[in-house]
This record gives sequence, structure tokens and C-alpha cells, in this order.
Amino acid sequence: MNGKKKIKMNKNTIEFKLNKKNKMIVELQAPLNDMHCCSDSSLFFIEQKKKIKIFDDSLKYGMELFNSMLQKSLNNELVLDGSIKPDIGYLYNEEIQDKPGLVYEQFEGRKFWVGRNYFLWGYGYLATWIYNNKQGETILEITPIYPGSFLTSRKKSGLISYEDWLANYKPYFLTVLSKDTITTLLEQTETIYKQINNNLIQKKIKSSHESL
Repeated sequence: MNGKKKIKMNKNTIEFKLNKKNKMIVELQAPLNDMHCCSDSSLFFIEQKKKIKIFDDSLKYGMELFNSMLQKSLNNELVLDGSIKPDIGYLYNEEIQDKPGLVYEQFEGRKFWVGRNYFLWGYGYLATWIYNNKQGETILEITPIYPGSFLTSRKKSGLISYEDWLANYKPYFLTVLSKDTITTLLEQTETIYKQINNNLIQKKIKSSHESL
């Protein structure tokens, strides 16, 4: 992209602004110039003084996926499937619980819930999504997962029932990403994963010279 903006960094953190009040930050294991393809990093959603982890995996993978989905949303390619009502996170919990009534599609001989086309990241009991609404706007949404979803029946003892939890379900966070914000995020994510790719190239060059 032309006219790239410098990534805002503070030591080993990178900041992604979502709107005037909310942002995400990436905490790097090492300076970006030293990151490689398998370097894991943690990404946090920041809301006022709250710091919530929503991603912990390969930084390169996370940024490439984020960039790809942002680009698709900018082209209005992630229009939410009409079956996804009342909310994508609500239905995601229903899918996890293997409830009936969901719409599936086939991919490479396997059946997938259509909502997974909009899945960005998952960590712990939170899922992050990107999709287009009917107006063509890009939505970034963070939704909760029932805390007993991945526990055995014995460990669920004492937890609120799934049905009672779902009755009070609501998204954790939802915002419309402006086109200016998307453009900036695209520039940031592209710069990050391209820097990691360049780190790999430089490492190979250095290794080849040392072997001579």
C-alpha cells in the first residue's frame, strides 16, 4: 500500500486503534525485527482500564488473517449469512453445544457452520469476528463463550446452566470500523507480517554466508 503510516510502538507493543475509545495492543516476545514465523504474541482488547486477551498464537499467522479479513470486508465480501440471528456469538455457542437448527456448508468433504466464515480469533472463552452488515459496514465483534463449554460434566458442577447463561447472553464488544480505520489497520498488519517475512529472508542469507 502507498503512503504507509509508521506503526505506533512502545517498547515491544503495537497499538491498533478501533475507534476513539477502544483499541487493541500486541505484546511482542521480542523486537519486531527479531520475530520469526513461529514467534507467538499476545493480543489484548483494551476497554478503559480493562485488558482482555483475545489472541495468543503466531504473530505472522494472526496478522495475515486479520489483514485478509479486513480486505474482504472492505470489498463487502463478508456479508453476514441470513441465517445468523440474533447474533453470531449466540449461534456460535449453540454450535459448540451441538444444538440443531444451524445452517452448515460443505468444504473439502467436511461440514462447517456458515458462521465460521467470519471467525477471526479465539482465545479462552472469547471469540472475535469480522463481518459486513446489511449496510456494507465492517463490524468487529467480540463474543463470550459459555464457561462450561470445554469442561467435563464433573467440572461443570456448580456452574450456571447453559440455558440460563444463554438467556442472558450479550456480545462483549461490537463496533463499526470506519474505512479510515480499516485502511490504517491494513497498513499496520501488512507491515508487520512483511517485516517477519523479511526477517526470515535475512536469516537465510546470513546462514548461507556463514556456511561458505
